Amino acid sequence: MKTSNNLKGLHHAITMTSSQRRSIPEVQSSSSLVLYKCEIEKERLMNECIKLRTRYQQISRRVEEITQKVKRIHEDAIKAACLETISDSNTPEEKATGNELKKMSFEY
Repeated sequence: MKTSNNLKGLHHAITMTSSQRRSIPEVQSSSSLVLYKCEIEKERLMNECIKLRTRYQQISRRVEEITQKVKRIHEDAIKAACLETISDSNTPEEKATGNELKKMSFEY
């Protein structure tokens, strides 16, 4: 009669006890989970930082465009004021030459 030791392949069976495995997780594996979570959080924050830099550059460009536009408008206003003062100085000469328009008011 054959015993359990004589059965082929039975002495190669690996059990939880023989492989020194436990069903309760070790403290080391929970620290690796914390490490994994920290890595994920780090990557998320780095991506957010990149997005914020891009947004900051867009805002800076827009502020620069607005500043240039304000300068142009201010220069145009100064030029218009200069032209207006020049045209005001010409109006007495035009009145003297007789090129003045006659105005009439209509009542309905």
